[in-house]
Amino acid sequence: FDREFKQIKNIKDIKNKFDQILSIMTFHHINDNELKDIFSKLKNILKNNGKLLIIDHLEVNSQPNIIGKFMLSKDRGRYTRNIDKLKILFDKYFKIDKYYFYKTGPYKAYVLILKK
Repeated sequence: FDREFKQIKNIKDIKNKFDQILSIMTFHHINDNELKDIFSKLKNILKNNGKLLIIDHLEVNSQPNIIGKFMLSKDRGRYTRNIDKLKILFDKYFKIDKYYFYKTGPYKAYVLILKK
């Protein structure tokens, strides 16, 4: 890619604004209260027309097969959510621009694009 990518270890260290922020398979490891705080901080570091792209697993019960359900139930992430549950957490900060579902191995996951 001809773009600059940065890995952020502490959100407090961020001094500039971003066009886009990408989160891949992380939110199912974060409880609701912490996630609300994260959404608030992400909104503050996005430019006015910025977008947040989230890719993550759907909750265990939404997995299409027994292998996906079993494997995800053994995952260390205890906070899988469907998009409606996640929307309750980010609704104060972001609106849905687009979303879709896809299958990766035994899992069903989602791509969620949010805008300020």
